[in-house]
Amino acid sequence: MHREHFETIDSTNAAAARWAADHPDGVALFTATTQTAGRGQWGRDWQSPPGGAWFSLVMRRARPDELVSLDAAKAIRDALSGWVVASRLQVKPPNDVLLDHRKVAGILCEQSVRGGDPNHTRPVTLVVGVGVNANVDTAALQGELRRPPISLQEARGATVPIDAVIERCVQTLIARLGS
Repeated sequence: MHREHFETIDSTNAAAARWAADHPDGVALFTATTQTAGRGQWGRDWQSPPGGAWFSLVMRRARPDELVSLDAAKAIRDALSGWVVASRLQVKPPNDVLLDHRKVAGILCEQSVRGGDPNHTRPVTLVVGVGVNANVDTAALQGELRRPPISLQEARGATVPIDAVIERCVQTLIARLGS
């Protein structure tokens, strides 16, 4: 798997999409300490300060899937159960993970088919962008938030290893979505 880490980047999904355009059969992981133009569903801003697990995974799928965002959210929920009791985590369809009814993670899935495919039968390149509030100071998040945020650190009362969070999330995504 190709891997790249950025201290600061506009968006890991944007970097992943740029890479995938030249490597349509490749698998890659892009991570960042901060993003300056992270985005969520429907083009909403996604704040990505230091302390979060910000990453995008590029993989190939057999065909487009309308439920891929929900499946990805379930995978992230399962991965985060390594740091908090699973019963405290829930998926808010189609693409959010809540911890104690507050947002701990969001997922943005972008699928592209080379050359178009009106019948949805060709393989697709899937970019799964994930933002997990691992050790983020949620009090510093600003603007209009649709749901109150929470971090794993806040819920546990201790910091979590960001690289381990990313690794477990990636393993769980690949197991659930295939690649």
